[in-house]
Amino acid sequence: TTTGRIDQRTERRIDRWTRAVGSVEDSVVIPLSRRSVERLEREFATKVDAARVSEVMARNLRIGAVVDQLEPDVVFANHMVQRGLAGALVRTAPRIAMPWGGDIFNIGPTTALTRHLVRTGLRHAELVMPSAESAVPDLRSRWGVDPRRIRALSWGVDVRLFSPALADERADLRRALSVPDGAKVVFNTRRFKHAWGAKAVIDAGIRLAQNRPEVLVVNIAGAGNNAELAEAAARVEHHGLSDRFRFIRGEVSLADYATWSRIADVGLALKQTPDMRSLSILQPAHAGAWMIVSDQPEYREMAQIGLTFDLVDPDNSDVVVRSIEDALDATADEHRRRADGNRQVVAEHEDHLERMSDIVDTIESVAESGRSVRTPRAYRWLG
Repeated sequence: TTTGRIDQRTERRIDRWTRAVGSVEDSVVIPLSRRSVERLEREFATKVDAARVSEVMARNLRIGAVVDQLEPDVVFANHMVQRGLAGALVRTAPRIAMPWGGDIFNIGPTTALTRHLVRTGLRHAELVMPSAESAVPDLRSRWGVDPRRIRALSWGVDVRLFSPALADERADLRRALSVPDGAKVVFNTRRFKHAWGAKAVIDAGIRLAQNRPEVLVVNIAGAGNNAELAEAAARVEHHGLSDRFRFIRGEVSLADYATWSRIADVGLALKQTPDMRSLSILQPAHAGAWMIVSDQPEYREMAQIGLTFDLVDPDNSDVVVRSIEDALDATADEHRRRADGNRQVVAEHEDHLERMSDIVDTIESVAESGRSVRTPRAYRWLG
């Protein structure tokens, strides 16, 4: 690991500047609009104070100063709030910005400071590379990115890891995961956050489990979500349905996630806030799960390339429950036709090796072209 150091004068400047920003934030965090605050609170299940950025800005300033000394061939920033400013401050290399989704859709529009972080990261990159075509209009209109500097590229699916399981293998995997004989696995394919569909899954799952004894609802917490998971588990226990739900705490490996995807009968991706191209839909769909997903722009873009899934309003529990029941009642031939069609579309359009080859070629092209966008004027004091 290569490390760099910041001279004491620059370090003192960063400290003074971020303390000043922090003191303003201690007094008031000014939202830009009611809608932006609502989106943030839905995404993080917290209040607008989550948009405080003084510590994030200090970290960006230090990272930018250190990386600039290393003189890399290219800089790749994959979240505009967390790393966009750091990338913009690198003067020695061309920069690629990859907006992650929540940064441009939910966090960035919340306050003047979060907007500044996102806008700086995007406007001072040689290339902006979202994973979703549906993000391009927002990048152009809201964030003012020149369309000639935007290229949407998906990361793609590891089609070998997420291959459908044959009957004997599927039975072995179910036994290894202690799935009861005859159970129908309804898999929440997103990490367990309320705005990422967790509450919608639990609401629908409780209603299903009360009427469908074969249902097993599986949820994976992800990092830092144990409180939300504990709340959901308490709800399930209150209804006497603990044996019908599986709550997996903490992170799981990609291989374990793939195993759940390969044995899932139904997959749920009910994210309520805007999303990029979702591997949480593509991966289980290729593995054979019958996907039920939120009705939102990027998922409709995915349907345009031929993927088949049910689009639902995640806030309408009646519709979600009815869609899951329809999936559970579908014939084996209907499942097989949908799974075969989705597997073919993913193989043609979303193969990980091909998509990563495109991304690597793009990065190399930017590295060879050199810098073309100026350093943010407001931060030239950094050194």
